[in-house]
Amino acid sequence: MAIVDYEELSRNSLARSLAFAGYRVIAEASGEDLIERYRSGKRVDLVLLDVDMPGLDGYATLRALNEIDPKVRAIMFSGHPNDARAQQARSFGAMAYLQKPCEGRNVIANIEAALHSSPLPRRRSATTLNRPPEDR
Repeated sequence: MAIVDYEELSRNSLARSLAFAGYRVIAEASGEDLIERYRSGKRVDLVLLDVDMPGLDGYATLRALNEIDPKVRAIMFSGHPNDARAQQARSFGAMAYLQKPCEGRNVIANIEAALHSSPLPRRRSATTLNRPPEDR
């Protein structure tokens, strides 16, 4: 999996925790770095992506990754979460939206759920969003 966070301490701390839990982790400082990795054919099973980054933010990064690989799985996180931002993340296909700093058990539970489920459809229509879950 890849962790993308411009904050070095946060990125390295999460990478170490996940490596200790048994995951293979690649840590990138920017969305541009991960996009370049994807363009060169080096893909990962899951992307953990900070929303708030200089340059390309997490939304723009996920949008670019979706163009390269429509089946990309992503979990987004932010130190400034709110419902509108979480909904926006999900509209780009994020499988979860977490608050920084990310708590270990919560991150691992979301990682496992994301790795064992199908990628979410991108930008669902308003009629799909308003239908009860059993009708989808």
